Amino acid sequence: MRASRSRYHGRLMAPRALTLIDKARRALDAGDGAAAFGALVALWQATRAPEVAPLVERLGRTVWPAPGPPRASEIPTRVRSLLARRTHAELGEILALLPRLPLYQALDALGRLRNAPPDPRTTTALLALLEATHWPSSLSNPVWESLFDRLVELGDPRALEPVRTRADRPIRGVQLGRWMRGALPAVAARLAERCVHPALPGAARAALAALDARIPEPAPDPAAARAETAATETDAWLARVLAHPEDEALRHVYADWLQERGDPRGEFIALQLAGTRDEASHKRAKALLERSWGRWVGGIRHAARRDGIAFERGFLVRCALTKRMLSTEKWEAVVAAPEWATVEELAITARIPAIWARRVAHLPALRSLRTLYVADAKLREELQAGPLAARLVPRMGWVRRG
Repeated sequence: MRASRSRYHGRLMAPRALTLIDKARRALDAGDGAAAFGALVALWQATRAPEVAPLVERLGRTVWPAPGPPRASEIPTRVRSLLARRTHAELGEILALLPRLPLYQALDALGRLRNAPPDPRTTTALLALLEATHWPSSLSNPVWESLFDRLVELGDPRALEPVRTRADRPIRGVQLGRWMRGALPAVAARLAERCVHPALPGAARAALAALDARIPEPAPDPAAARAETAATETDAWLARVLAHPEDEALRHVYADWLQERGDPRGEFIALQLAGTRDEASHKRAKALLERSWGRWVGGIRHAARRDGIAFERGFLVRCALTKRMLSTEKWEAVVAAPEWATVEELAITARIPAIWARRVAHLPALRSLRTLYVADAKLREELQAGPLAARLVPRMGWVRRG
């Protein structure tokens, strides 16, 4: 019965599909990319045909090139402003900014997106978030419920297989993974109910293929390409410094590299390497550190406070971990931080959960460590009995390099 109904709707669909494809073609010939985009989205809304989605996404990037990313502090305001308009022009930017929103603001944005016109770009963006488990906190269930609801409402057949198989791949966050593996089968079942769409008729597929050849590729953004290249090269220089923390010459080269590109960290490294002998230099270095220390310590910032860190020769050398209430995602960022490579003195206070204290204490990246304070007696005994004792000797709670 369902198959015969699908064939019946397919016969009804053919004239409308051809009309919309022709409308898009004529709009492209007239140079009206926005009108062509509107016709293609209307075609996708009428058919949910997977063949239409790539054309919508490519034309959207061509008609509305991605603007430069706003500052992190400006993103929530920018997203709210874009959501208030809810047109095709703004949706691409909203979806690009969605992963940069904190948890509670993402929940609000997803709720508002449910009032936006159905668009295949939304499916693509939501599936990318699901695949990356972008918000792995155990408190993020409402965000994922809202995301699942929107996927079901869109009824995009492209989502069915990724949702069905997502539980078979690693999911970040133990508690979230347990919850999500229980929820995904029901989401897949709901989605399957909505994904009963007839195939695009042959004549429409042929017309769509001809239209595909008319849609240009988005022009590359030279500024974005330059910024990406510079960021990659800067990361490579930083990796060299962290791989050889004892090499001061590399720090000088890195400082020069950053200063040539207007990065204030270059000035900070240079000031500290020079010894900041005069009062003005000392004040300048302090001001730069106060402004950017969180960025310069990477993921370690989640578990440390400003008064518990110190920099020398431009890099982190002393650190006290004092924050207790962190999500699994943030603790993973703490232990994954490459900035541990230059730390010489580390204090793991009693506030740190034992499982994370143990992982930090055993980090291979702590290659410069000379002094370690462990408040937890059990962990201290474990360290003294383990392989770490070969190079560290305990002394009144402090473990010093021998």
